[in-house]
Amino acid sequence: MRVLLIFILINFIFLHQVNAIQIPFTQDDKERLIRLEIKMEEGFKSLDYRFQAIDKKFEALDTKFEAIDSKFEGIQNQLNLISALIVTLVAGVLGSVAYMWWDRRLANAPIKEEIETEKRKYNTLVVALKEYSMNHPDLKKIFDNAAIL
Repeated sequence: MRVLLIFILINFIFLHQVNAIQIPFTQDDKERLIRLEIKMEEGFKSLDYRFQAIDKKFEALDTKFEAIDSKFEGIQNQLNLISALIVTLVAGVLGSVAYMWWDRRLANAPIKEEIETEKRKYNTLVVALKEYSMNHPDLKKIFDNAAIL
């Protein structure tokens, strides 16, 4: 293996020495290089022009996106206003319902007291009539026939 490696190294060092032949640089070569340079400059100019056109298109897209963003902001503001109005309306309805419930309870309290007073008076009257009908049999018969007492 070492021998093979040494052989390859010697081969590269000694055998691959190329005797370079000097080729003269002619006027044709110079003209060809100048034409090549002009073509490359024209190519770069056209590439620059194309990149500038692409940049302009991107700028146009940016302005369109900004316009769309502003429209979305307007829509968002409208939605915020609508949601605030809905919340206000719901709060008003719930407040009205709560007020009506409270007002009915407040208005019904005196009526309930009056009803309780009338029930007590009625019960007292019934007790008095029962006692009175015990001493008067014809009144008791009338009450029994009418199923009042």
